[in-house]
Amino acid sequence: MKIKVLLTGFIFFVLHSYSVSGQTDLKLFERTSDSLYTFYFDSQYYLVDKDCEFFAIKRLSNYSIELKAYDGAFTDFDTEGNTLLTGTYKEGKKDGTFKAFYPTGFLKWQAEFKAGWPTKTWYFYYPDGSPMSIIELINSRPYITNTWNTRGKPVIKNRSGKFELRDPQFGFNERGYDAIVYSGKVENGLPEGLWRISYEYPKGGSEVAAIEKFINGNLAEGTMFLDHYSTYTTSKVLFAPSEPYLNAELFVSKGCNIDEHDNYTLYLSGYLSQNFNSEWLSDTTDRTIEFTLMVDKNGASSRISLIKDLGNTIANKAFLQILNSVDYWIPSQKDGKIINDVLTVSADLTTESTGKILFTNAKIKRRDGT
Repeated sequence: MKIKVLLTGFIFFVLHSYSVSGQTDLKLFERTSDSLYTFYFDSQYYLVDKDCEFFAIKRLSNYSIELKAYDGAFTDFDTEGNTLLTGTYKEGKKDGTFKAFYPTGFLKWQAEFKAGWPTKTWYFYYPDGSPMSIIELINSRPYITNTWNTRGKPVIKNRSGKFELRDPQFGFNERGYDAIVYSGKVENGLPEGLWRISYEYPKGGSEVAAIEKFINGNLAEGTMFLDHYSTYTTSKVLFAPSEPYLNAELFVSKGCNIDEHDNYTLYLSGYLSQNFNSEWLSDTTDRTIEFTLMVDKNGASSRISLIKDLGNTIANKAFLQILNSVDYWIPSQKDGKIINDVLTVSADLTTESTGKILFTNAKIKRRDGT
């Protein structure tokens, strides 16, 4: 993974492999007159330029130069000035009460931390302010105490009942689902028996992605049916909606473009890494590959051409086959309309100590659109 270090003022940021190349004029944060810092994030708490169209959250916070981390109270606001999240860090670790809010002002959730670890009782609420669930943390293990459906009817009472959680998903994924649904039986506050993990799609319908079997609250077996069939031993089940605020602790920056914002470049890097075989390469020296392709209004590709290739005919042919197997590319837009466009794509090729080939730092440039 390629890591860039950007020193701006006194603050040290580690920018992830898909950070913006060659841009040193980005305004990702500012120092306030009262010695606080204002950080600019997108909706998923990745740092973005304050003038970027994806800027969505502003954090006003204390920051420790020595620790290179938050240290003290902070408040997050949306672009309308509504409070989204409040809390406190102590020497870089979450400590005390954290409260999240809907833009309407209703409490979204309230959580407790001690030295960075979740503790005590957490409360979750629906957008209208009605209760969603209560989860108790005992020795860092979550116990589902009570849950209610959207009509206010108790579903789990006194740690017993049937559980279901719909967790909306952000960004691009190959299958196109926009939510993951977790459902199963709860006994004594813990999952029991067979649990389903399902993908839910924007136009309706769902399909079971995985089944997990629990015995006395412990995962006995997990089986993934979609994507790549596999078994696993660490549960994927969530008991509360996923929240992106933890990304703010990483100080990861994204460029102001749709491909990075929607995690498409991250998906592309993973897809290429997963499907490329190191045996195809005669020379595993780290390098940058580059290619162009036509992408139509529907996201279909054609006319793929290598500019900086892999050094031999076998590897180039295999790589082109992998590129042709990518089902969807985000189409370009211009003046509010989706257009056909030519994309220039680059990525860094590196070799792990195990011999595995990785494609990282994927970048996409669009000839005519954005």
